[in-house]
Amino acid sequence: LLYLTEIDEADELEHVWAIDFRELEQVLTDAADNDTIVQSELHEKCQTAQGHSRMTNALLYGIICDRTRGKEFTRYLTLVVKDQFAYCCKQLHRLALEKFPKMNDRGAVQNSPQQNSLLGLVKELVTLNVSGVDKVCLALMR
Repeated sequence: LLYLTEIDEADELEHVWAIDFRELEQVLTDAADNDTIVQSELHEKCQTAQGHSRMTNALLYGIICDRTRGKEFTRYLTLVVKDQFAYCCKQLHRLALEKFPKMNDRGAVQNSPQQNSLLGLVKELVTLNVSGVDKVCLALMR
């Protein structure tokens, strides 16, 4: 998720999201790419508030870091969201404010693949007319 050098300390947010993503990958592995089973498992995991936040984190991490399955993860995100993307927008706002510059090499002149994936997700949320995505857009423009 973040571009860190050897002297940078590990990022807590990235660590938590990576753990949640591993749980999501386990669901995908156990379901053997059977979409119905994946949807059922995700629905079951999202029954609690903590489960919902963990799966949302995992799917955001997947969308941003795994470009090959980004569309699939976006579809799953729209299936599991219960709060009209409020938690998702909150996490994206935090990511835009605190982590967006760290998602790329300090001397780079182009956006990183992770930054492009994040911008693509925000574009998708704007298309869906999600409430709260305007704050994410403002944070990205800073």
